[in-house]
Amino acid sequence: MDPRNAHVQPPWTHEALEHKYQKVQYRFHCAPYTEAESISLIHDGYDSLPHQLRRDFLAKTFPLTIFNGFKTYVCEKPLGQGGYGTCLLARDDSKKVALKVCYCEPDKPHKKALIEAEAAMASSLKHKYVVHVQESFDVQDLTILVQDWCEGG
Repeated sequence: MDPRNAHVQPPWTHEALEHKYQKVQYRFHCAPYTEAESISLIHDGYDSLPHQLRRDFLAKTFPLTIFNGFKTYVCEKPLGQGGYGTCLLARDDSKKVALKVCYCEPDKPHKKALIEAEAAMASSLKHKYVVHVQESFDVQDLTILVQDWCEGG
């Protein structure tokens, strides 16, 4: 190891991850959050945590309730995330759905337009190999697509 870099701590060490986890935990427990802030917290913190810390993080974060003005979705766990946002497993009444939560920065209106176009196209299609979008709605600067739940991926 180069002695000039001895003071630099790699970001993937257990201590660095533990510090990030504590920071995420602190943010979570400081105040009541809106749905958008809670989802942002999941997006910021979940994937960076080692497996032993994820279980504790999920237990403190879920169930998360999202209300769109007409229906209440109770989110059970994150399914994955990508460049546009996070996918969550949720329940609408007694039925499982997937919520695709997309982050739309105000300075990138083209991103919101792409998400809305995807929602319009997927909601108009009915095919056994295309996941149907039931509805979409906005929560602050998030666009949420409610999709059919496909067991096993």
